[in-house]
Amino acid sequence: MFEQEFQNLQDKIQEIIEPYQKICDSRLSTVFDDGSRLSRIVGYSLHAPGKRLRSVLHMLMVEALGCDLDKSIPGALSYEMAHTASLVHDDIIDNASMRRGKAPVCTEFGLDAAIVSGDALLIKAFAMIAELAKTDISRKDLLELISCTSRMGLRACQGQLLDTELSSKLQHITIKDYLRMITLKTASLIEGPCEGAAIIAGRQNVRIEAAQFGRNLGIAFQILDDSKDLFSCESSTLKGRFTDLINNKPNIYTIWALKKTSPRQKQKLQSIMSGPAPCSADADHLFQILQQSKVIDLTFRLYQHYLKKAGHALSSFPDTTGKNRLQQILAAMSSWPGRS
Repeated sequence: MFEQEFQNLQDKIQEIIEPYQKICDSRLSTVFDDGSRLSRIVGYSLHAPGKRLRSVLHMLMVEALGCDLDKSIPGALSYEMAHTASLVHDDIIDNASMRRGKAPVCTEFGLDAAIVSGDALLIKAFAMIAELAKTDISRKDLLELISCTSRMGLRACQGQLLDTELSSKLQHITIKDYLRMITLKTASLIEGPCEGAAIIAGRQNVRIEAAQFGRNLGIAFQILDDSKDLFSCESSTLKGRFTDLINNKPNIYTIWALKKTSPRQKQKLQSIMSGPAPCSADADHLFQILQQSKVIDLTFRLYQHYLKKAGHALSSFPDTTGKNRLQQILAAMSSWPGRS
């Protein structure tokens, strides 16, 4: 179905962000490096393969606003550690079997160690922000950055609780519920690094636009992630295929399909959702249901809507290398046709 398209999209994005990933990975290797048990457990998740998306977007946004890239490093590391902490704790909540291509921390080291390592990552994330005090950032802007980052984290916590709540009533939730949940849980963790970049760059005049870019891009990324969960091959996702169905998690396709399908299709969809991991025949049935009910086209249009909103938010930015690369990411994401 869409396997090759997902792979091509990922390859395009990887080519754009790889230089920034390497900077982030190099700097991450210098934290939690004292050889202690805590460092080994934290390093297991922190140094696992990942896109470093939030860090990279923070760096690109700082660069897009004409600021020295070196000034973005403490914030970039902070956002990556906060994101990794959220993944460690999410895996406990979801009883996940795979994260970034391997067993999650709670499986590898036990529940207690996973909780503590997630806490340590959050504490270290704020310690990294404090490192900015050694730069020329003003006290006011540093406090603004701390406030922005805290708000981002609290909104993500609200989103996680809403995710858990919605998972218990999948038959009744609406697309509006879903969008509110992913705006809190997913988009806030992308919005924060982008807004934080405007603060660090001293560009308060485009702070709202930077936040809007991150929020809309984050929503689009989550819709794309939902698409990969259903349609990609196992090798193109490091967390496994059909995890939303297996874990009874809200996914835009199944939410919309339960509203749009005929009674017979709905019965078949509910059977697939309530059963074990879908087999090949189940996957084919699911695709047919989504295609016949126009849910794939509806989702694609919504996805493109948020990508366009993200692009519009960039329109007032100066012409810089960073802005160009952010636009390239949007163009790469837009290349996914989202339809058969």
